[in-house]
Amino acid sequence: SSLIDRSDVHCLLARLNTAMKFTPTGYNDPIFAGAFLGHIVLLLVWIGYSAANGKYEVVASAGGVVALFRGEASVLVAPSPAVSFTALLFGSIIFALVWSGIWMLLLNIFPAEIVRISLVFAPCMFALMTLLCIIQGNVIGAVISAVGVAILSAYAYYVWHRVALTAALFNSLSRTYKKAGGVFLVAFGAVVLQAVWMVVWALAVIPVKNGGHGSGVFFLFLISFYWGYQVIANVLYVAVGGVAARHYFNEQVDGAVMMSTKQASTNYLGSICYGSLIIAVIQALRTMCQMAKDQAREDDNAVAMVALMVADCFLGCLESLAQFFNTYVFAYVAVFGMNFSDASGKVWDLLQNSDADCLMNYSLTGTVTFFACFAAGLVDAMLTSFCAWRLHLEPTAIFGAGLLGFIIGLAVMSVVSYIMEAGVTTLFVCFAESKELLKSFDPELSQALIDNLDVAREKQNIVQ
Repeated sequence: SSLIDRSDVHCLLARLNTAMKFTPTGYNDPIFAGAFLGHIVLLLVWIGYSAANGKYEVVASAGGVVALFRGEASVLVAPSPAVSFTALLFGSIIFALVWSGIWMLLLNIFPAEIVRISLVFAPCMFALMTLLCIIQGNVIGAVISAVGVAILSAYAYYVWHRVALTAALFNSLSRTYKKAGGVFLVAFGAVVLQAVWMVVWALAVIPVKNGGHGSGVFFLFLISFYWGYQVIANVLYVAVGGVAARHYFNEQVDGAVMMSTKQASTNYLGSICYGSLIIAVIQALRTMCQMAKDQAREDDNAVAMVALMVADCFLGCLESLAQFFNTYVFAYVAVFGMNFSDASGKVWDLLQNSDADCLMNYSLTGTVTFFACFAAGLVDAMLTSFCAWRLHLEPTAIFGAGLLGFIIGLAVMSVVSYIMEAGVTTLFVCFAESKELLKSFDPELSQALIDNLDVAREKQNIVQ
């Protein structure tokens, strides 16, 4: 035994343990996968029934829509709201897809620079708002914006030393994704599926809204929307996490993208649907709560507004906790092929007995993804508003078009951002399970984690 170094023994045991990874024996949580697929079938049947009974109206030819985008509305009959909405909806989706492709390319080429840009983006935006308020003579707005600049600049200064760790994580993932470039195709496919899902759900919900169905039915449709959105995003999450883990453990590297995506779409789909349904119900409740709050504001019902604000705050905290927990659960699903319940138990042990939690909080991954999503929404909003202006719509309609573009850009980009979030979380899980392998996987990342681990522990203890 003296001839064998102890670290070599740990490394050998870790590698032997990988035999149980990436080898699913069946289909996890099949009831939830069946429920999800069944509900999609019901939606398609409902759309077919609605179309057969004349619940949709063809409002314009394709040539008319093209002419409207070319600014020739003055020589046509005034477009109906349905024509304008349809044109702007599809245009906004196209803008979001193009921006997502550009962002993925930039992230692949300049991972470290994006971290720094993300930190200075918010202070610069507030500085611009301050300048605009000063030009317009809005003293109160200028003061509020200036305070925002100060707070966000102080935050950027306070966390600037974390850039090195986050850049090391992104650089490591960038090198991995260059070896497995198919992850970007999977991400693009997820974005396309997300756009298709939005269209399908919109077609399904239009007859419901026009038919005057009750809020209970609309609540079920909201759950359907968020469930589909979450499932697509989390299939991508698990697929990308599986790719990162395979490279970390140096197992099944050849064909990692195809195998990981296949398992996420089949063997692990039930667990993904299970966790996604939890988030979908919370998000649907928040949406109903916000709608009720708006109605209470119109009715000048102060008591109801306060109660609904408290409920919205509670649901928001619950959603954040569930999202945070699910990120680790899906990482364990991707690596070990566990069902949702078993993975939840592993996550609880991880958060109690590992450094992964403090390192995850120490990184700036969330800041980068927030910047990407906000920038996507902003770009999409500007382009969609421009198209609405070219359609000669009213100012209120142009504002509504911008809001539509912002929501779609934000939603689509949040899916794409999962490629980095999934990779980072999976790396932390792999680090917690087999620290000895990190040095062979990526010496630079290993050194960055060692350099920042003590500081991250100290920050975690101060917060606790």
